[in-house]
Amino acid sequence: MSGGAKHSPVVQFRVPETMEEALDAQAEREGMTRSRLARKALDEYLERHAG
Repeated sequence: MSGGAKHSPVVQFRVPETMEEALDAQAEREGMTRSRLARKALDEYLERHAG
């Protein structure tokens, strides 16, 4: 992700079980991993709320 020899940082957080289930279901529908979907969602949120 970071490119080159640099490693991407790891960010961890807890979510309710229902959110985990929804994340897994949506990731499967979109054909991506839960990590990729979470990064996409966070990126979109941060773009909308930049300032």
